[in-house]
Amino acid sequence: MAGTTGTIVTLRSSQSANDGFCLLRVLYEHVVTFAWLAADPVDERIDLFRKNDAIERIKADNDLRSIGDYSLEPETRRQLEALRDSIAGNCPKVPQRAEIADLYWKDRIEEFVEDSTSPYSFRGMYRQLYRHGSFLVHPTLLGLNKVTTQNPDGTRTIHMEAVDRPPFPIGLTVVVQGAALIVAEHALQWPPLGTVNNIVSSHNWVPETVG
Repeated sequence: MAGTTGTIVTLRSSQSANDGFCLLRVLYEHVVTFAWLAADPVDERIDLFRKNDAIERIKADNDLRSIGDYSLEPETRRQLEALRDSIAGNCPKVPQRAEIADLYWKDRIEEFVEDSTSPYSFRGMYRQLYRHGSFLVHPTLLGLNKVTTQNPDGTRTIHMEAVDRPPFPIGLTVVVQGAALIVAEHALQWPPLGTVNNIVSSHNWVPETVG
């Protein structure tokens, strides 16, 4: 998470806001998954996380085997299949992880006082930035609008993204990364919450709106 945050900050100098939002989506998914894993029952959720990992690795191996290749040694694959079959249930999707994290942490962390309808809850951030980032991560007409301009004669000019749109997602990055650090302080007793607050408050961060 820290590495992704650092890369987003680095991109700011190049005004690559589209790439910044794509990475913010990656950061958000890791933060939400961490917040979900760190909530009780921890062991049960880690098992579901491990099962999901096994499922995805087996899928990748299946795809390679369809062309006569493989990514897993036979013994490793048997171990993953055994792990997959030994754990009941499935890892929830990202929005469900966000809702579970909200429900658990809002009563335990003073900074998380609002429910999933708040734009700064885990579920609210899914609506605000994860959905928005989808238009840029995947090939879409809306994503192409970021690098085209409609001309009066009906033609379009294609260009690199304009430096004045959309806003660069530094503020949102701080909010997302900050949420992870606050959860870490409660779940792992590190880093000290005072240190996190001092770092964030030392800058004039203004979360951007997206849309």
